[in-house]
Amino acid sequence: MLKYGYNNLSLRNRILILNVLVLIMSLSVLGYISSSIAGEAIIEKAKKSSKRELQLIDSNLYTVIRGIEDYSKLIASDEKLQELVKGLYQEVHENNGNINKVKVRPEMSRILSNIVSPNTMIIASAVYVDKQLAFSDINIDDYSSPQIISEEFLDAAYEYQKPLWSDLLLLSFSDGTKENVFAVAKLIIEKNYGYKPGIVVLYVNEKDISRIYKESSSNIYDRYYITNSQDMVISSQDKGDLNKKIKDVLAIDSSKFDELTRDGRIITEYDGQMVLISIQNFDKLDWKIISVNYLDEINREVSHIQKLMLIVGIICLVIAFGLSYLTSYTVTKPIQKLTKIMKLIMEGNMNIRAEVEDYSEIGVLTRGFNNLMDRIQDLLNDIVAEQKAKQKFEFKLIQSQIKPHFLYNSLETIISLDKLKRHEEAIQVTKSLANFYRLSLSKGNDIIRISEEIRLINDYLYIQRQRYSNYMDFRLDVDEEILDYFIPKLTLQPLVENAIYHGLKYRNNKGKIEINGYMKDDKITLTVFDDGIGISNEKIQTILNFGPSDKKREDFGLPSVDRRIKLLYGNEYGLKIESEVGSYTKVFVTIPVIKGEGMI
Repeated sequence: MLKYGYNNLSLRNRILILNVLVLIMSLSVLGYISSSIAGEAIIEKAKKSSKRELQLIDSNLYTVIRGIEDYSKLIASDEKLQELVKGLYQEVHENNGNINKVKVRPEMSRILSNIVSPNTMIIASAVYVDKQLAFSDINIDDYSSPQIISEEFLDAAYEYQKPLWSDLLLLSFSDGTKENVFAVAKLIIEKNYGYKPGIVVLYVNEKDISRIYKESSSNIYDRYYITNSQDMVISSQDKGDLNKKIKDVLAIDSSKFDELTRDGRIITEYDGQMVLISIQNFDKLDWKIISVNYLDEINREVSHIQKLMLIVGIICLVIAFGLSYLTSYTVTKPIQKLTKIMKLIMEGNMNIRAEVEDYSEIGVLTRGFNNLMDRIQDLLNDIVAEQKAKQKFEFKLIQSQIKPHFLYNSLETIISLDKLKRHEEAIQVTKSLANFYRLSLSKGNDIIRISEEIRLINDYLYIQRQRYSNYMDFRLDVDEEILDYFIPKLTLQPLVENAIYHGLKYRNNKGKIEINGYMKDDKITLTVFDDGIGISNEKIQTILNFGPSDKKREDFGLPSVDRRIKLLYGNEYGLKIESEVGSYTKVFVTIPVIKGEGMI
């Protein structure tokens, strides 16, 4: 009953009732919408900001890592250092593993001091020969480097050959202090003979690494961590968090950590406050950069926006309610008039038009309706004209391609072969000629399979090669996946004929024609290539821009094919010509993927 009563209401009353319902519903959901949209928008902004900061840290960290690795490569390739390490390597093998470290210390110290702090972020260095410590900075405790640099790490450096980073290590200095450091090992490869006498090890202070994300942070309260592949903290602003599981530091369980790893970010509680935790992979060293952003300030901003939106919404709804009645009356009157005109048009009176009484939205709608009807009328006229033009072009194309002189010339070729007692070739030319005309007629079908078009052009080219064997050969290479799709009949023959008579015929030696076909981006492309005399750019510009006065041009076949394809499938399809004078010409034919006759 409600539906029946509503359907019998006037448009004016329907608009009024609907406006009232919309106003009531809007008041009910406005609070929820303002809360969710504003909150999500600001949270999304925080997520993007966090992502940008992590990307900046990633970029800066990558620059620092690359710089340190470049220093390791520079030192490992130093000729003087290589000479010293080579001598020590020979001593190891000559003196039962014993080496004289004292004699090389001054020279090694001079070489390595150039890259050690304060010049760089490298705080110390060491050199190993045959896995024995041959040199360490004077600042390092004599026993510290061998204790923290394991034989497995040195083996990995020999195997990896590129700069190899360790996990976090605790390095002791000669003054009794200790620092958390990363060791960077680079294999020394002797330049002349390629053997590997030793390894240079550089130590980088973790404090210098943590300074990177301190400088990149936009909020002093945010927290940043770097973890290794085992999810252990290897860099942090709070040094008490080092060498701890990141899950324990963030106080989240395994499921939350899995969600963070999978989604790249989570919102959770940390230290009694809501935080956004984001993660960024640092793929170069299989590290992860993790940020913790506090959301209290964001929540206050969301609350303020919610209140503002609610106040503005109520004001707007009150005004809209007052205007709803006026709208229902002013809108419906001209619409009713337009409806009467539309009914008359539906009855078949296509020439009638609505009167434009004002310049409001309804006036625009009325003018748009009149313009639409004018365009429909013009399109109907254009369709009739295009159909006539299409039929004319198709008929003209078939007439221009199946020319009597081709038949005469083919028959003369058969007679000549027979006189020369080349009977098998004469028979083959006869079969090819029969196949060509059989496929050309194709039971009156204008759209044929690509496989049939290829057979047709193959027969045509075979006959032409028998006639012009001194200056042409051909090759066909068409992907099998396109053979069962459809193409307008006699698309390729005019292009091949043009290649023979306007390209190859004027060469001084034998040329070739290549036909290729493939599918790309839901379009089929067929190409006809010849290495004839080519076409100038001016000629290319005029070939496809022809009018009714150009019907007697000798290259009419190419624009006919182009126009025919555009009439059938649209202006995005057709021909494109690429050529270089004196070198080659390549014509591209683009058609849609046609699954049936005329069906795309």
